[in-house]
Amino acid sequence: MNTLPTKTRLAERSLLVEVGCGLCGGKVETPLHLSTQSEWAKLVWEKAYFPFPREKHFLNFLHLFDSIYSSLCWDLVELWCVIVRWIWGSRNAVLHGRLVKWKAPVEGLYKLNVDGSWSREMGAIISDWNGAVVGGFGKKMDVCTSAEALAVLDGLIFAKEIGIQDLCFRK
Repeated sequence: MNTLPTKTRLAERSLLVEVGCGLCGGKVETPLHLSTQSEWAKLVWEKAYFPFPREKHFLNFLHLFDSIYSSLCWDLVELWCVIVRWIWGSRNAVLHGRLVKWKAPVEGLYKLNVDGSWSREMGAIISDWNGAVVGGFGKKMDVCTSAEALAVLDGLIFAKEIGIQDLCFRK
């Protein structure tokens, strides 16, 4: 679990000196800070209307994950993982100069954002025109050659399952 290349982890390995958060510039960049305590993460969780145990103090990211895993249904655990992965991707985009700008669909439409990877994983998040997360999923695949296409297909199936018909999407 201590393999995520946060700034604190890189500093521990003498690969980096600066340990400030890549998203908010404050504190030290740990997995727990990035996923829940940074200003960016707080905004994401607020917009997601996620049943997050905010009042509880977590010792580290693993303690947080154990709490999420033991207190929520599997669908919400999956959604939580997708959102945390998205926060990590946003951090990397900011840190490496590829700022991610989410653009809301027109009022009345929903937006499907998908991602597939060579590690045989894919996921999707559906948001409304206000940026509120409606749902999402993440899952493993047998083959990774068509990860993006399968993510779009499964995202469209998921949107239909939860009753959304007016949809635009972005990779």
